[in-house]
Amino acid sequence: MRILFVDDEQMILDGIQRALFDSDWEIDTADSGQKALGLFADEPYDILVSDMRMPGIDGEELLSKIETSYPDTVRIVLSGQADQAAALRSSFISHRWLDKPFDRDALLHILSLIENALESMPSREMRTLICGISSLPSPPRVYAQIQTFIQQRADLEDVAKVISEDAALTTKVLQVTNSALFSRGGETTDVQAAVVRLGVEMVSEFVLFAETYFLATSSPFLNVDKVTKESFVISKMAAEVAETIDESLVSEAKLAGLLSDLGQGALLQAFPDKAQDYLDKIAYANEAEIEQIELEMFGLADAQIGAYLLLMWGFSAEIFNAVLIGRQYERSISSCSTLPIIIHIARHLARGRDIHEEVVSSLCIADKLPEWKEQAERLRA
Repeated sequence: MRILFVDDEQMILDGIQRALFDSDWEIDTADSGQKALGLFADEPYDILVSDMRMPGIDGEELLSKIETSYPDTVRIVLSGQADQAAALRSSFISHRWLDKPFDRDALLHILSLIENALESMPSREMRTLICGISSLPSPPRVYAQIQTFIQQRADLEDVAKVISEDAALTTKVLQVTNSALFSRGGETTDVQAAVVRLGVEMVSEFVLFAETYFLATSSPFLNVDKVTKESFVISKMAAEVAETIDESLVSEAKLAGLLSDLGQGALLQAFPDKAQDYLDKIAYANEAEIEQIELEMFGLADAQIGAYLLLMWGFSAEIFNAVLIGRQYERSISSCSTLPIIIHIARHLARGRDIHEEVVSSLCIADKLPEWKEQAERLRA
């Protein structure tokens, strides 16, 4: 794996070289954005790690150019001096934000996770898909509603509620909040806590950038309203199931449920020429059939794409695992974690499908099923 570190402070670059000297990766450095672009022109890198404040071509401009010209490169910010507005803008063109001074073990861990994710991609085309997607589109009406709340100086609870009902906004809000710049209060999976941490002004700026970015990347094949509603039902049912099975997992279950269909939007954006054929084929298919169709058409299932996107964006291994294996009962029930099986149950409830008897008996939830089915039906309606 080839990694390029960019910083105008030579001491920082020397420290990185020392910290990673015994790794198996090819490490190069550049002390300016211009030199970095020259190195990319010679041979592209798998990962770019850049400072934000640099003379000439700064980090934001460099990240943007790399995103456009080399979309299969993973883009990471390593900075300690960027203002909040710059940090927010960078979140739409980078996958991770790491703080200075960097922690060697944390840096090694993150780079190893990314390496594992990239090595799992079956083709360069799929790598371009994974690295090139920063977010998914959201319906414009959601932004209008949030803007109205902000203008009326409504409670942050109201703003958080609107955001929490939208998978794309939830993903980006939590990605930004849990980045090194804002996570000093500890990692959170709660949208209201995230909105409180960011503040009204930051949320307002965030909505402005999100509206511009999400609409620019919208796919004509992606029924955003339909995806949003289905994700919301899965999230609600995941929380209900978690309250019965393991109350400590309610927050993670809501989040994993909301994001469990993340990869399908990515597939539609990446393969517009196959999108209509794909949608026709999966219209009446079950989870196992859908996965087989995706593997045959794209070489990768949407659950894998969604999970790896979340891993790139810094979400926990638990959320990654739940999204990756929560589709089919054979995988979810054999997991050492309870979260995937919760997501499996929630997805079936949300789509009005029967839950496998082995799942019902192993978790002793037969008495809860009628209530859950009624609630899911109400939410779908």
